[in-house]
Amino acid sequence: MKSFAVGCFCRTQYITGEASDVERNLREQIPTSANTMELLQMMTDTRADRRLWIQLAKPAATTILKRYPRLVDMNEAVGVST
Repeated sequence: MKSFAVGCFCRTQYITGEASDVERNLREQIPTSANTMELLQMMTDTRADRRLWIQLAKPAATTILKRYPRLVDMNEAVGVST
């Protein structure tokens, strides 16, 4: 298993394809008015990791949307920036 360091974090999941707990929550939670802000915060929190994964793995768009389905059903998530 390969891993590499970016800053102070070990980014093994981008090589192995393992999802973090936050990513899993993003996939499993259905957006509602009660959890929209929480989901948007999770999208913000995973932005750097998401970008790194896309740069390294060069996944197809469908793969990205399967891993981050909130990009499909939450228009607000697309424009989230840090």
